Amino acid sequence: MSNIPPQLETYRPFPSMARFRIISETHYVVCEPYALRPGEEVSSDGRLDSERFTRGMFAIPLIAGIGLTVALGMRGAGIIPLIATFVLGTVAAFFLLLVSIRIRVDGAQRRVGGNILRIDRSMTRAWDLLKLVEKITHTTSWKTGLVDRDRLIPGLLWRSVLTATSLAAAEIDITRAASHDSLRELVDAKRRDLDQAVSSLGEIELRLRQVLNAAEQLDQRDRDRAHAAEKAREELELRRRLSSSETPAQSVADDTSEAFSIQAQAEALNELLAESDKIANGMRGYS
Repeated sequence: MSNIPPQLETYRPFPSMARFRIISETHYVVCEPYALRPGEEVSSDGRLDSERFTRGMFAIPLIAGIGLTVALGMRGAGIIPLIATFVLGTVAAFFLLLVSIRIRVDGAQRRVGGNILRIDRSMTRAWDLLKLVEKITHTTSWKTGLVDRDRLIPGLLWRSVLTATSLAAAEIDITRAASHDSLRELVDAKRRDLDQAVSSLGEIELRLRQVLNAAEQLDQRDRDRAHAAEKAREELELRRRLSSSETPAQSVADDTSEAFSIQAQAEALNELLAESDKIANGMRGYS
């Protein structure tokens, strides 16, 4: 587990991505989502944190100690043997628990390996993608699953960020190799790959911006619909009090029509994300 400074502010929309702000310094950590197991998430130091897995487990040694003490007490043991059993049983169980946690954390780190990245503001392409995704995850439409129903964004983000960070290193290598005539053919081929990857990233970023704008519009439409429904209920109550008449059926029909319209727009966004995911899958081979 990580030693987290008290000044740390964390935003974690899903286990494989988090933004950390320590005093005035801000950075993201992102990893391959499919490498994580339940209870694992990225931490501020670019490692995995199993705090959710270990939460509550430190009560196990105490329970074990009490259990041993009760078992011995039922056999008529004296007070000193009971105290000794409780202390030794609790200590032994606590030690075994620490060993098992250490094994799990180390195993997770080996399993994930290099598939975890720390991104700061200097890594412009990756930073912009992460900021964009963060804004999407702040929308109510995303939180409720109306947008990104299949939760494609974590995997899409990882592949895009991985490519973005690879491009920075590739651009340096291409610039250096360009000064060697014998590498001209290789440089040209690599530059074509790089241009294709840049184009794919640009397309993904554009689609994510479209998703963000539309998700914010969906949130506003949903707020407007809730406000209209509240006014309709108020009107119904006033009509009943004043004239015993019912609310016109048209108001109910309008609300149903708006709900269907919101759902249709959300489905279009989900299709857009699916297309973006295919583009990101096409960048798997770039390095």
